[in-house]
Amino acid sequence: MTILLTRVIRSCFWMFLLFFGLTANAGTISGLITDSENNPIPGVTVQLEGTTLGTITNGKGKFEIKSVPAGTYNLQASFIGFKRVTKSITIKGSSAITVDFNLQEEVSELNEVVITGKSESQRIAEQPLQAISIDTRILKAEAVNTVGILTRAPGVRVRQSGGLGSNAEVQLNGLTGNAVRQYYDGIPLELLGGGIQLNNIPVNAIDRIDVYKGVMPIDVGTDALAGGINVVSKEVFSSYLDASYEVGSFNTHVAAVNGAKMLNDHWFVAFNGFFNYSDNNYKMRNIETRILDENGFETFGETQTIERFHNQHQSSFATLQLGGNQLGWVDRIVLSTGFSQRFDEIQHGARVGGRPAGDAETDNQAFFQSIKFEKDFSENLSFNYFGNYAIVKDGINDSTQNLYNWFGKIEPLGSATNGRELVAQPTLREGRTFVTVHRVTGNYKLSENYSLQLSNFYAYQRITGDDPVAQKVPLDNPTTDPNTLPSELNRNILAGQFSANWLNKKVETLLFGKYY
Repeated sequence: MTILLTRVIRSCFWMFLLFFGLTANAGTISGLITDSENNPIPGVTVQLEGTTLGTITNGKGKFEIKSVPAGTYNLQASFIGFKRVTKSITIKGSSAITVDFNLQEEVSELNEVVITGKSESQRIAEQPLQAISIDTRILKAEAVNTVGILTRAPGVRVRQSGGLGSNAEVQLNGLTGNAVRQYYDGIPLELLGGGIQLNNIPVNAIDRIDVYKGVMPIDVGTDALAGGINVVSKEVFSSYLDASYEVGSFNTHVAAVNGAKMLNDHWFVAFNGFFNYSDNNYKMRNIETRILDENGFETFGETQTIERFHNQHQSSFATLQLGGNQLGWVDRIVLSTGFSQRFDEIQHGARVGGRPAGDAETDNQAFFQSIKFEKDFSENLSFNYFGNYAIVKDGINDSTQNLYNWFGKIEPLGSATNGRELVAQPTLREGRTFVTVHRVTGNYKLSENYSLQLSNFYAYQRITGDDPVAQKVPLDNPTTDPNTLPSELNRNILAGQFSANWLNKKVETLLFGKYY
């Protein structure tokens, strides 16, 4: 036993000396590879000829080969589209040497090469569902927002009640209002706070707009009677910076900044933001003005062309993202934190009457956090998850004693009825809403022509608030402001879909169901 133990220790000792000796005589080769304009080239293969030692350049065109035994080698750099370059190098002991390459483009005459493929917009348009997709990348240089793009889509009608920030109703299949749902990255806009609306998202902040007429696909999650509009934001795969600033009539200013920075080959940080402002003081014709005479009685004046004086809109949105692509354990992950804000002065109610509002206004702020997670476990199985929670604060102020005329002046002898301009009772409501949304989707390819998809959408809202001037209700004793009573809403939609291709993929059928 003692002899065996002695032999094991001796063998380990000699192996240690051998390893130490090899390591001590091993060198390192590093360098930078650029093109003819001295731009770094990522993905270049660098190889020591006749050995298994080699590597590829990173996103900055740099490479490093470690543990190279002493000797003379031919170091070769090769990349598609460039001429191969070989250099002779010598490693002495544990030396570290630097070898840079400058590759020249290789020009060859080739026969015609035709590459065919389908964009995401084409893929959506060819689904059995009635849908169209608008690629906004070709429109990013135009001064247009999401509503302006939708007006160009066939079968879509948009009615906007005024200028920047005004209410925009989308009509699909003859229906409008709540029958048409609006989404941002597949999440209903009402769950993301009031700062993001179709009429204030700039075109350079989005990738495409999907319009579904009728049934919504199950990977969106929810549904609507007439269909929906899904605005899809940009995805980051490279560094970029995109900024715009527009000035228009009625003191309108629209600014947008979108950019991303690749930290390395996988990780990135991105920022998206916009700011909108407008006085919206455009003129309206044939307004029947009302004034008070010296005795305080209301009289009707002649119809006139009047400039709106209490119609300001301001909205902003900013989000900061940290994301990664092709990380091994996940194909794509994006962590986001952001803020949205909206402020509107209210000039009148649903209809333009003889008496305008001069003090009524609404405001909204939302703080949110979200995560996106995508993973392909195999060629047949994929999974993605989206989670978001937001804290939303909103308020409405309609509690003035002032009475305005259409010339923007306060009537000195009059007062607003019961201290309000638009609503039935005066209000100074401040609301607080907690929202969380979760959507999980899984896809499984049964065969070349058959696939199965499952999706689950869950949303929870809790709303509370207070209103110091609200009418109290007799609840127990004493009376209670009904705004302080919390209300909750839970929604869950489970969906499954089976798709099949027939006749050499010329016919596709879908069978799906949703449980609410």
